[in-house]
Amino acid sequence: MLALRLVRVSRASGLSRPSLNVLYKQIPTVQCQHRCYAKKREQEQDNFHHLKAKKGKHKPDEIVVDKNNITDPSLKFVPGSSMPHGAEYDKEEKHADQKMNASIRWLKEQAKNVEVRCSGRVVPDVLDGVKVSVPVDPENKSEGHMEVGLKDIATVGVKNGNVLVVTVFEEHTIKAVEKALYDAQLPGLTPQRTDARTILLPVPQPTVESKNALLQALQKQAEEAKVAIRKVHQASQKKVKALGFDHKSDAMTDLTALVNKRIAEVDDAVKHTKKAIA
Repeated sequence: MLALRLVRVSRASGLSRPSLNVLYKQIPTVQCQHRCYAKKREQEQDNFHHLKAKKGKHKPDEIVVDKNNITDPSLKFVPGSSMPHGAEYDKEEKHADQKMNASIRWLKEQAKNVEVRCSGRVVPDVLDGVKVSVPVDPENKSEGHMEVGLKDIATVGVKNGNVLVVTVFEEHTIKAVEKALYDAQLPGLTPQRTDARTILLPVPQPTVESKNALLQALQKQAEEAKVAIRKVHQASQKKVKALGFDHKSDAMTDLTALVNKRIAEVDDAVKHTKKAIA
């Protein structure tokens, strides 16, 4: 801008070109600053990695994994909670999960029977969960007993639409079957022996009181399932501690998460049944 003004003044005053050159030399020079901070930072980082590699500490591209003696580079960015705990822990966790699932399956069978009973339908599946203790050798009872399903030693049918009929295959098992039906404590069902091979169970039509009794019985069975799951958890904790894991380790955290998941499944089964009956 200053040079432009000088040119305009020179034209107006009639100055010659040599005089203009003298004036141009008297104009102060302005220095421009070139900012390249980002580029400079990148260069400094490259120099830093080069110097560290030169000193022999480690190479810039080297992957170092130092947890539980794991040398697989693919595990470098895996969170600590997802790191493997070992084959022995995996075996124990799987064994515990199988036992917990057995309790959940049993409870779901009971919940299914409650839904059927509350709907007023009479089906043989109501007795699926009944287990009978029979002698291994009927002629020699000293050899002990074994537990079998009711449908393994008897047939279950429906008579007149509201009576369950249990017919045993062999007469000597009738007492064991009758005892198993009593021990099952099926709400509203009372076994009635009619002959040496037949037991009748009249099924009453559902009422508000009977539905509430069935739900209360299911809630009690749910608590029993939770107790069984917690016992499995306690036993697994002792075994996992014996493997060298403390109570604050990721292995213990994973085991607790598994228990909480199974207990939540128990609560969900009860909620689903209540919703289906309502």
